[in-house]
Amino acid sequence: MCEIRSPKDEKADSLQPKNLQPFVNRKPETRDQKPNIMKITREDIIHVADLARLEMDEDSIRKFAVQIDDILRYVETLSNVNTEGVQPTTHAIFLTNAFRDDEEKQNFDRDALLGNAPEKENGNFVVPKVVG
Repeated sequence: MCEIRSPKDEKADSLQPKNLQPFVNRKPETRDQKPNIMKITREDIIHVADLARLEMDEDSIRKFAVQIDDILRYVETLSNVNTEGVQPTTHAIFLTNAFRDDEEKQNFDRDALLGNAPEKENGNFVVPKVVG
């Protein structure tokens, strides 16, 4: 079971980074190197849950550790894809501008638009007051 803790339950030092060494200060990998995917430990799950102010029981910790480890192993399989000659991209498709050109169009006649209005005043729609 996973419960959200309030900030009042939080100790001031619990948000301080503990051992983030596996997550930061890793050397960037080149395309030729295999990534060193780490196994997610129980302590990693507890640390991240602590940062998110979540209380987790042992079943949830085990469940999330297995699920995150499965995700990382799947991502590791992507390193086996042959990317020889493929240019790095930031987007999946090459779309630079999805907007249409501005075109001048004829405006609607105000009287024609207000013709079906149940109530009108000074060329405007009259609507019920929403805000008290």
